[in-house]
Amino acid sequence: MGVITINGHERTGEKWERMESGISASPARVELDGREKPLYREGLGAAFIKCLGRLMENPVYKNAMDNYVAAMGPCESCPVNCPIKDAADGHGGRPCDRASALVRTYRRYFGEDRDLSGGELEDLDVLDMEKNFWECLNCGACLEGCSRGADSGMIIRLGRMALMDIGLGPREILEMAGEQLEGERGNTAAVPAEAVKRTLDLLEEEMADELGLEVEAPMDKKNSRFLFVPSIGEIMAETDALMGFAAVMRAAGLGGDWTMGSGHMDASNPGLYYSDEAWEKTVARLLLEVNLLGAKAVVIGESGHGARAAKVGVPLYGRGVGVPVLSAVELTYKLLEAGRLHLKPGAIEGKVTYHDPCNVARSGWITEQPRRVLAGICDNLVEMTPHSEKNYCCGGGGGPANESNYKFRMEVAGLKKAEQLAGTRADYVVTICDDCKRQLRDLIHYHGLNMEVVGLHDLVLRSIDWKTVSS
Repeated sequence: MGVITINGHERTGEKWERMESGISASPARVELDGREKPLYREGLGAAFIKCLGRLMENPVYKNAMDNYVAAMGPCESCPVNCPIKDAADGHGGRPCDRASALVRTYRRYFGEDRDLSGGELEDLDVLDMEKNFWECLNCGACLEGCSRGADSGMIIRLGRMALMDIGLGPREILEMAGEQLEGERGNTAAVPAEAVKRTLDLLEEEMADELGLEVEAPMDKKNSRFLFVPSIGEIMAETDALMGFAAVMRAAGLGGDWTMGSGHMDASNPGLYYSDEAWEKTVARLLLEVNLLGAKAVVIGESGHGARAAKVGVPLYGRGVGVPVLSAVELTYKLLEAGRLHLKPGAIEGKVTYHDPCNVARSGWITEQPRRVLAGICDNLVEMTPHSEKNYCCGGGGGPANESNYKFRMEVAGLKKAEQLAGTRADYVVTICDDCKRQLRDLIHYHGLNMEVVGLHDLVLRSIDWKTVSS
């Protein structure tokens, strides 16, 4: 590999001409501005414009950009509860400021007032967009709070789509999507179905020992009413939430009417972060499993983005398939309200607060259901302010939460949530999102808070009144 110069930076790398396959391509990589990036003969700027141009051939994306540009204008103040905007200066400012680089690029190359006299888009400009767009939490607070109705998160996602098509973005996202859509094991962590089946068998044994009852956790059981799809984290790390769901079904008399599927056992859908194509393919896998097993409805476990990806994606990409999609907490609440599930009042001692995952709360879909379940089992339930649709994101949304962005997640993106948590002085922080649980635990450890993060079904498991359940 020889020495090359990009924008004054001497780096080593092999020249590579972009393959038409885009995401599946494997370009040579170079160090640029301290970051390893793919190398194109035409330059990152030209490659980005080419991919953005292809996106703008889609009238849906083109109209979204045009509407966003028309909505923008000078604002004296910004009421948006963006945790990055509110945490500190110098980290991207308002959501519309973060999206502005893509808006300028669009207007320059594709808008009615296009002006190509300024030369090529610089490589470092593209890298700055990559940094800014992947720092966005994609939490939806900008649309919820913007007086102009400007959806900066959607525009940033369009930018991510173009960036990922030229290989710019978190490797973790592409690796997870690749494992789920192309890997032999069909889930983001490449966990074998046999290992998951062993985990389910062990959970059945543990519940039998603890409860003295047979509680099923079935796999590939045909013609069950519900296909249950947890996140892979619930299977491998958050097993109390998984046991809690199984216990709810048993206590409500539905223990023999649900199953997991070995062909699609992971609710994760990385396409929600960066690719409509990957989103659609993951939904297709879900619906194939529904069809193979003869299920009548889909229940998504404690996965915020997985629940939203399925709830929105099935009607969007399902080609007329009308299978209902529920969150596990929705089903638990419905069973409680119908008198089929009995919980012990005051079973959970100590102060409890609830964190709203953005993917299910911002639209108002799931806000009251978990609170009503908790109110029946907790004597001291306290709220963070703001909450529900106006909640602050945990700081770990919108993409991979890993060691490379740990300090940013702790000191900027998650700072407002850490302040909210500290203000509650709660003993338990409850949430229904696997990604939120990981981020909240990191925040609690980093900021020295004395509280425990649990799933809703963790506490439901501790609160079921088994005296009302027939053996």
